[in-house]
Parts: sequence; C-alpha cells; structure tokens
Amino acid sequence: MAYAVFIGWSLLLAAVSWIKPRYSMVCGSILLISGVLFAGLRGDSYDYAQYVLRYRVMAASALPLPVRLYIGKDPWFGALILAVQSVGLRVQGLFLVSAVLALGLKAKAFSRFFGTFATPLFVSICTTYFIHEYTQIRVAVAVGFAFIGLVALCEGRKGLWIICSALAIGFHISALAVVMCELPFLLKLERPQWLVAWGGGCLLMMIATTSLLSFVSDFVARVELYETATTVTSHAVLVIAFKLAVISLLAYLILSRELDPTKRRLVTACYFMEVMGAGMFGVFAHNAPGVGFRIMELMDAFSVFVISGALMWGDALSWAAAFSYCISMIILVATSDLMVPYRFAAGPLW
Repeated sequence: MAYAVFIGWSLLLAAVSWIKPRYSMVCGSILLISGVLFAGLRGDSYDYAQYVLRYRVMAASALPLPVRLYIGKDPWFGALILAVQSVGLRVQGLFLVSAVLALGLKAKAFSRFFGTFATPLFVSICTTYFIHEYTQIRVAVAVGFAFIGLVALCEGRKGLWIICSALAIGFHISALAVVMCELPFLLKLERPQWLVAWGGGCLLMMIATTSLLSFVSDFVARVELYETATTVTSHAVLVIAFKLAVISLLAYLILSRELDPTKRRLVTACYFMEVMGAGMFGVFAHNAPGVGFRIMELMDAFSVFVISGALMWGDALSWAAAFSYCISMIILVATSDLMVPYRFAAGPLW
C-alpha cells in the first residue's frame, strides 16, 4: 500500500507539472523531498542489512586511514560513513544522507539540462529509484555524480567532468564503465561511425581477453545482485531487449527533431551507454552474469534523459511511448523482490 501511495503521489505531482508548467518547480521540490523521505526513512530493503553491518563495523574499527575507508567497499562511501558518524548521526542517518545526496545531485543535473526536474524525477522513480536510491545506495550516489559529469561534458566543462567522474568512481568502481563510454565524447569522436568503432572495439577487447576475469576479480567478488539468479534467464534477455528497443525509438524521435547541439550530444551519449550496457551484459553473460547485469543496470540509468526528453519535448507518439515505458518499468519492479513490505525505520537518526 505504501508503494502504491508513493507512486501515485509521484504521478500526481508530475501530471500537475505537465498541465500547469508554472508549478513545475514547486511540484519538483515536493517530489524531491518525498523521494528523499521515502527512501531515507525506510526500515528495510533488499540491501538494508548490509549497509547497517558496514556502518557498525566502521564504528567499531580501529584500522587506520585510508585502509578503514574500504570497510565501506569504496573509499568515498567509506568517507561518507565516517562523516555521518562524526556529526553524531546513527545508522539511519546514513540512508537519509545518501538519499539527499543522490537525489539532490540528480535534481541538479536535471535542472541544468532541462530547466526543471519534476518530470525527470518522476521518470527516475519509475525506472531506477527502487533499484538505486531504495536499494543500492552506493550506486545511487555514484550515478548522481555521473549525471552532473555528463551534463558538464556535453556543455564543454571538462574540468567538472573529471572531478565528478572521479567522485562517481570513488563511490562505486563500476562507474569506470561510464567513463569508458564517455571518452569518445571527450575526444570529439561523436560521429556514428566513430561511436560504432569505439563501442565495437571495447566489446571485442573484452571478448578477446582470455584473462578478463583476472582484471575484474575484485569487482566480481564485491558485486551484489538485486536478483539471486547466477545465470542469465530468458526473462532478463527479454527485458533488456525491450528496454533497448524503446530507448532506440525514443532517441530516434528526439534526434530527428532536436536541433540544439548540447541536447543532441547528451541524448546521443545516453543512447550509446544504453547500447553498450546491453553489449557488456552479453559479454559477461556466461563468465560473470552478475557483473554484466550490474553494468547494464548502471548504463540503463542514463536512459532517464532520453525518456524525459521524449515526455517534455516530443510529439504525441514520443510522449505515449515514454509514458507507457515508465508504467511498464513500475510493473516490472513491482513484480521483483525489490519491494519488500514497507516499514519506517525504528531507530533514531541521532
């Protein structure tokens, strides 16, 4: 029931922003606060116990810095745990601060690119919120920094892109895959033939490298799946194919109408990451399906810009396809294991 109320409330706020654009900022702000509180004050989720354990181990540890930071798996997330503890916040404070950071960064990126953030936040709630902000909070913060970095890259602010990319990698090592996909845009290799060559070369290199798993052994050991399956299922393949087909359609519809070079560049980059995510899933499918699925999820997060662009800039076909996709993703999440029975946190924030 709590999930239905939250999703319905999010849809209502998004609808008001569509019908009355002058209220978009107010609706976006309310939706941002709602998303932060719903995730930050939860008392359970798929990965909840793991983060509680890391918080407690960090609090009890006598290891010196910087070794101690790796109790949080990634150094910047370890630093965030220490920061939360240093100001007197208890374990629930970690979830709340992470939600503020992740959704706040995303809202900033959306506002910079779209001029508003109500619609993109609604799309995020339909597509990645329950996977990231609600479950994999390290990835959520990493994606937030990566969003800021991508917008900066498309605007030509390379220094900010470097900083945000470093922060994203520091929160989750899988963000290296994002940087790899952004390099052709940094190097101005943005024509379709160059992107095909770059992407194909990266995938072929992965396939041809027989010792691939030795390069990512640490990553494999650390990866957590939101599904317990250790093999690729036909269901997963169909979902990925469906996502790729819809995002391909939306990207085509946007790029066939959009003339602004910055918008075209960002939509192209997001579509390229969607394709590369599916490709990397295929590369890792047999040797390390968990790694492939995690990278695909990470790359798929960037589709929020394409979907939001279709809702905000597109014609009736674009809007209908994008909205239908959002509803489909909510149904998909609702049938997964992510939506454990909702309960508020029992412990104090400080």
